[in-house]
Amino acid sequence: MPHVADQAEAVHNVHCWLRHGGQFAGTVPIPGHAHAADDPTVRFLDREQLHDLLWQTGFDPIFIMPTGSVNEDDPPVSLYFRAVKP
Repeated sequence: MPHVADQAEAVHNVHCWLRHGGQFAGTVPIPGHAHAADDPTVRFLDREQLHDLLWQTGFDPIFIMPTGSVNEDDPPVSLYFRAVKP
């Protein structure tokens, strides 16, 4: 989703396509890791913004966790999410 111009519309479309009980899962990069932070085509979401976007679209429950570290001591590079259409 980082290169999607209208993330709210994209998430809404996924919500509409899913059956009740269907799951939407994916990853989004954490700023400064997977893409250059100054790239104007990248729209980053932090954990709270991602949760709010999914919640406002109608997904519940929502699970989000940091992931993608190369080494155990490295910070995560992305957020994994899984959300269910009730």
